[in-house]
Amino acid sequence: MPSISRLCLVVLLLPLSASAHFPWIAAETLAPAPGEALALQIAFGDRPDDFRALVTDRLQPLQLHTAGGDVVDARPEGNDALRLHDVGSAGVALVGGRQQRSFWTRTPEGGKRASRAELSDATHCSHSNNAFKALLAVGEGAAGEASKVLGHPLELVLQADPHGLAPGEPLPLRVLFEGEALHGATVEAWPLTGEAKATEAVSTSGGELELTLGAGTWLLHTAHATPYADPAVCDENSHHATLVLRRD
Repeated sequence: MPSISRLCLVVLLLPLSASAHFPWIAAETLAPAPGEALALQIAFGDRPDDFRALVTDRLQPLQLHTAGGDVVDARPEGNDALRLHDVGSAGVALVGGRQQRSFWTRTPEGGKRASRAELSDATHCSHSNNAFKALLAVGEGAAGEASKVLGHPLELVLQADPHGLAPGEPLPLRVLFEGEALHGATVEAWPLTGEAKATEAVSTSGGELELTLGAGTWLLHTAHATPYADPAVCDENSHHATLVLRRD
């Protein structure tokens, strides 16, 4: 498959707020043919123009939720690549997964993958809890149910199929944290292709928001932090959720 650096060639950024690293799906296409295999990687960075591929042993099993209702595991291929051997029947499908949880602690010498309790010079510790999704349009004129909830700790849930929206029509979403609506979440949207500019919106008390996205492939991201149970071990749980989709 093409490297993820070639999948994210055009990124026009606004000064948005995200600074921590988070994962997202980089697939060779978001519009595969029915029954086709699909190669992908999990990109990891703090913005779309500064990232690397996560190695597969840092991932929980990645799954495809097909248009026909099947759930299929992706298979690792090499150190940092995965493959879905059959994307299923025509319609809308979701790929989703989670990163293995880990500690990340800042020190005067730089960041270390360890808890506060393991270091004598820690300045801030976070325990990551990251999840990622991508929406696939399988086959010509694919349409269907795009609002499936995968049960991620923090999750961006579409409230409409973006492939069925008119050009310029806002895309409705909902932000869930532990299955409940999250108020005040900032959702950032970066273009991975095309000439649109990045944008953002903040969720209401019902976790709802709308984003106006131009044509092209988009990376949506949100984050939420909660206190870690034992402050002697770590300061916070750091939750990130991403969703990659295409607007025609």
